[in-house]
Amino acid sequence: MKVLAFAASTSTQSINKQLVTYAVSMLADATTEVIDLNDYALPVFSVDVEQELGQPENAVRFLTKLAKRMRS
Repeated sequence: MKVLAFAASTSTQSINKQLVTYAVSMLADATTEVIDLNDYALPVFSVDVEQELGQPENAVRFLTKLAKRMRS
């Protein structure tokens, strides 16, 4: 089993990230990766901005990361 995990928080003090990290450490027989959403900082979503400028680069990077994990 392969698991890509992340906490839905960008706080450096996030207990959610600690929980996710602990939870995946409990998975025996699994390949795990915990990613930090701070590596994919994004502006607040705006349809108008996306239509004008396209998808933010970090959104594309994040979706690519998820897609690669789904294929492997």
